[in-house]
Parts: sequence; C-alpha cells; structure tokens
Amino acid sequence: KLSLTFTDSAAAREHLEMALGIVQREKFALANPDVRRHATKWPANMDPIGVHSDINRMLWMRIFEYVEVADVVHCMTASSEINELVRDDTSYWKTELNRMTEEFFGEWATTEVNSYLEDETDLQELNNPYLELCTRVAQTAFLGVPADESDEPCSHIIMDLGANQVRVGANTEEFAEPIVVDCPATAGLEDKLQLAVQRLMGSTRYCRELNVLLITGTSLDARANEEETIRIVFDTLKPRALRLCRSGETALMVFAKQTGLVVDAGSDFIHLVPCYQMSFVDYASTYIPLGGNTITQRLSRHMQSLGFALSAAELNKIKESVVMVSPSGNAEDMESIPSKQYTLASGTTVTISGKQRCDAAEILFKPALEGRPIGGLAQAIADCVGRCPIDTRKDLLDNVCLTGGCALIPGLQERLQSELQRLSVTPVNVNIADTSNPALTRNCAYMGAHLMTEIAVDNDNGLDGYTEFELYDSDANTAVRQVLGKD
Repeated sequence: KLSLTFTDSAAAREHLEMALGIVQREKFALANPDVRRHATKWPANMDPIGVHSDINRMLWMRIFEYVEVADVVHCMTASSEINELVRDDTSYWKTELNRMTEEFFGEWATTEVNSYLEDETDLQELNNPYLELCTRVAQTAFLGVPADESDEPCSHIIMDLGANQVRVGANTEEFAEPIVVDCPATAGLEDKLQLAVQRLMGSTRYCRELNVLLITGTSLDARANEEETIRIVFDTLKPRALRLCRSGETALMVFAKQTGLVVDAGSDFIHLVPCYQMSFVDYASTYIPLGGNTITQRLSRHMQSLGFALSAAELNKIKESVVMVSPSGNAEDMESIPSKQYTLASGTTVTISGKQRCDAAEILFKPALEGRPIGGLAQAIADCVGRCPIDTRKDLLDNVCLTGGCALIPGLQERLQSELQRLSVTPVNVNIADTSNPALTRNCAYMGAHLMTEIAVDNDNGLDGYTEFELYDSDANTAVRQVLGKD
C-alpha cells in the first residue's frame, strides 16, 4: 500500500520495501533473540550514507513519514547506517515530535513537551533530544498530571518497585490497575524512577504537584538501603510529599486484613512480610533468592533435554501454560500427573511429561535440587514467623497471603498449606486474593496501595504518614528518619 505513494520514483519504492523488510526482520529478531541475525547489505545505489547520500537522505526521510516512530527505532537498531542517517537529523525528529504530540494529546501539548528541553538536564546532554522525546510521547499514558473522568487531577502517584519492573499509576479509576514498566537489568534506582514516571505522565516535573506512595516490593536494592532509596526519590522526583510502604502493608488491604504474613513471590525473589495490626515487623522480614526466574531456568533444562533451546520469553509462556506444583513432591506423585502438549512459536508440538511439569516448580520447596544451601519456601515462612513476637504467631499463620506472579502456579497454595501445617502445631490458612483475577494477584501490593489512597483522600487525611519535600529540602536527615518512622 505504501509503495503506491511512490509511483513517481522506482528508487523510492525500493527504499520503502527495504525499510519495511528491515522492520519485519528486526521484529522477528526481538521475538527470537537466539536466532542469529545477518548484517544488512545495501545495493550500491541505496546505501543511506553512500555516493548519493543527499538524495538517499531525502528518500529515507520521506519513507519514515509513513512508518511508525517505534518502527523507525527498530530500523535504527537493525542497521547502523540508518542509525547514523536518522539519529542526527534533528529537523525530522522535531517535526515528528510536534506531529505526534498534537495527534495524541492535542495542540496545547506541543509547547508543553518542547519545554521539557529547558527542564531536564539529561535531555540537554543528548545530541538529538527530539528522538528521545518522540519515543517518550509514543509511550506516555497521560501527558501531565493524570485526571479522573471529571478532569479532577489526581493527588497521589503509586510506585511499586520490583527487581526489573516498576508498577506505576495514580489514585484515579483509570489506574485501578498499574502500568508495568520493564527496566533494563543495568538500570539504577534513579533510572527506574524516571522511566516509570515518564511512562505514566511524560516528565518527572509533574511530581512536584503530587504525593508519592513508594512501595519497596521485591526490589532487593531498594530494601537493602532504605535511607538511600528515600534520598534518591526525593532528589530525582522532588515530590510534594513522600510515604514509604512495604509490599505486605499494602497487600493486606486487598485481603481486608490487618494482620497476616504476605508472601510476595516475584521473578527474582520471594519477599516474606509479617504485619501485625497494620504494623510492619521489620526485623522478621526476609528475602528468599527463589522466584519465577528460578523456575524458568529449571524448565529450560528440561526443554533442552527434549532438544529445544528456547528464548526466555517463550519459556515464560510455557511456564504459565504447563508448570504446576506436585501435591507432595514425591517422584511417584509427579509421574502420575498427566503430560501436556504445547505448540512452540515455530509450530512444533512438544509433549511435556507430568514429572517435568512438576519438577520445574519443585525448586521452591527443595532448593537443594539446584545445589542451593537454603531451606525451601515452607521452612523460610516457619523461620520468619518464629522470629516474630510469640503472641503474634498464631494470627500470622492464620492468614498467610500469597501474592505475585508465582502465586498463580496451580497447586502452590495447596502444597504450601500442607507443608506449613506439617511444620506447625497451630492451624494454618494460606490464601490467594482471587484465583479468578490473575491481575489482582500479580499486582496485589499496588492495588492495595490504590485502595489505601482512595480511602485516605475520601476521609480528608490523604497526607497522613507523608513527609513533605520542604522538610527534606531544609533538613534531609530529619525527613529521611520521619519517612522511615524513626521520628
């Protein structure tokens, strides 16, 4: 279809076909990272920076008017020549930025977005800040302070820090479920905060008008040094006010409980968070270096034994489809589980035995299978409860709350109930918020925080427990201690 617009130029049609071919190839490469990609080979008369570079530059710029910005970025990733051609062309990206912003958010927004260049020093340091802003505008959910259906601006934003993800949203109905922002493995806390806020509303400048509820979920870095985390949040976002919560404190809101042990099972860690009468028992909280990625790695070995070397993305899909937890962990029980077929992206159908389906998740209860010198999930929970005051233990075991993506693995709730009951002399109850609502289980900490802010705002005490930026600006040490509840 697009080539019809270039009937006056055979060279332009060839350029267009090649551009779209690169886009398709790059999309395939992203979906199949294990497949070896080939270098781009240009015909002599089509090299973007070759003999006819000025003519080719105009042709490529015209082509890119018909291709989505995200696809242009894919082209740049696939071809160093296109990267060099496009990245420094600020005029193209400036025009594209204004067009995109007006189309997505209205004419008023173009001045707003261009003013980011004056505010953000990171943008000023780039050779082509317009390219970065184009990518940001294409992803932003709500440019400016989010508002509800009546255009009433929100008062709080909620951020749940994970190992490689940040769940972010605001206290409006539109964000009852969070935006999940994937962060590079090399990203520091400051980078994660900026990525999350830019994905939510375009720029960190709007945080100055908002209160931030920060949840330290399965982010080991954030939990290891909370004082430094608080300072980074204040320095990076400059929010009107800040409150710090642990995932267990907010998740209990979803379970409508004030006391319980929250088992937040993420991709890299399982976070055990005991709370008694909505008070976080800090010294008893602990992390277990097991999670969804541990299961994926073990599943990968089983797939390799069947002759398949698969990408992490496809392994995760297989995990969600076939993996389950054995009722007892005995080899006989695993072998009695029915096998299951799964069709790979290549179209090949593979049969995964019952033992392989169960063995991948058995690592949660028997880390020694991978040579890890630690106790399993049930033993870690028992140890965590044992560190809590003796008069709280019965109530904690009566409400063990499973949250996070791993909580959705079939059979995990029942197996954990059985294992804990074997280790305890008091009754144990293991709960999941809602098995019919996977989003609620995955995002339990965020959704509990969303509910918490709604109730607080409705009762006109939306700033209870918050520390204002003005205090941090005048006395940082006192402000940090206040956020941590030490003052």
